[in-house]
Amino acid sequence: MTKALAEAVAVTGGVFPLLSPVLGWIGVFMTGSVVNNNTLFAPVQSIVAQHLSIDPALLVQANTAGGTMAKLVSPQSIAIATAAVGKAGQESALLKMTLKYSIGLLIFVCIWTFVLASLL
Repeated sequence: MTKALAEAVAVTGGVFPLLSPVLGWIGVFMTGSVVNNNTLFAPVQSIVAQHLSIDPALLVQANTAGGTMAKLVSPQSIAIATAAVGKAGQESALLKMTLKYSIGLLIFVCIWTFVLASLL
């Protein structure tokens, strides 16, 4: 299944390095864990990289970096953070505040990954 998903994603061609961190971002947002995200999507990233003749380490790292940006806004992290500081019920305010940073950093990682994939 991993190989089939990777082959389907590989049709994006040279644009995929730009999208690679987004896959990691989605994985962490859904699972709440960078480790779980890497378990799910690192093999996909590696196979896609091989199909596109890109260093697999770059796309696996992009997956991790994109995932790290999602940790700011993952529902589990938001719930734990608000509960830890006695602000339970104010999750939406924290999400609203951190979302712009998460998206901004994700865009930076996407562009940087694309540049590196072009140079390496």
